[in-house]
Amino acid sequence: MTTIEQIIDELSDSEKSLTNPLLTTKVLVTRIGNEELMKWTNDELSGYKNKELPSYRLGKLNIICTMQQGNYIQENVPFPLMVFGSKLPDELLHFRFDDSIQTLENQERENRNSMIYKDFGPDMCAYWTKMAIDAGQQFVITTMRIEVHVSQITQVLAEVRAKLLDFMLQLEKEVPNLAELIKNKLVVKENLNGRIEHIYHQTIINTSGYGNTITAGKNNIVTSNINITQGCISDLKRELEKNDVPIENINEIIQIVQEEEPNRETRKFGNNVNTWIQKMISKTLEGTWQIGTGVAGGLLVELIKAYYKL
Repeated sequence: MTTIEQIIDELSDSEKSLTNPLLTTKVLVTRIGNEELMKWTNDELSGYKNKELPSYRLGKLNIICTMQQGNYIQENVPFPLMVFGSKLPDELLHFRFDDSIQTLENQERENRNSMIYKDFGPDMCAYWTKMAIDAGQQFVITTMRIEVHVSQITQVLAEVRAKLLDFMLQLEKEVPNLAELIKNKLVVKENLNGRIEHIYHQTIINTSGYGNTITAGKNNIVTSNINITQGCISDLKRELEKNDVPIENINEIIQIVQEEEPNRETRKFGNNVNTWIQKMISKTLEGTWQIGTGVAGGLLVELIKAYYKL
């Protein structure tokens, strides 16, 4: 069994830990010498502490607090976000799943079907009380905590598994003699790293910042004959139907692209398009859309890029 076959075998069993295939990937990447894939592998193994997170490691959260106004106390109520407007820091808008894969797997196992909590100290409560008073409010925040459902950890793990599996399957297909190239030290001569980077950008979608879920840049490449005229709904619908996208999801994205414009300067999609693409990627994990997860993301990006003419 080759190294790639071993990794694919472990990733194909959802009951097995992701740590071993990631460690084996690290060994493989070290032999190849690909820095970009090595960085991603190390970050997944060690965590993203004090680093920018890919979007699949950012989760939704609920902020729960106790507020007191005079003698009136309200316990376990939602934090009044609207009071503070744009002053809220990222840690109160997104939950950072920045731990190592092994830690996330342990958290999922220990908290199955339950919530994960993070309590804030008295100093944070005092800070937001002052901010509320400055905003003209008359309440005191006495306790604060963040709540996140463990299913979001499950989703992070599923994303990592799917990305790495799609990468390995594509690598096996495009470079079937990889083991021989490494053994005979032909990695540089065969431009193996260039081919691997191409596969990497197809399957492990690069993201940066909060909310830039899909990058509409040149590296998200899908080898496909796409024929869509800018702004033509019927062309977009036809291409989606050709790729077996369910009709209800086609109707969703058609409505979204008619209502939402991309940022043409940065070549990035709007939030609703990003959310729809992520939902479709999830469908590949569930098996309700029969297409590879990594290919799905790249394909949808290219189709919508063609519609917007980005």
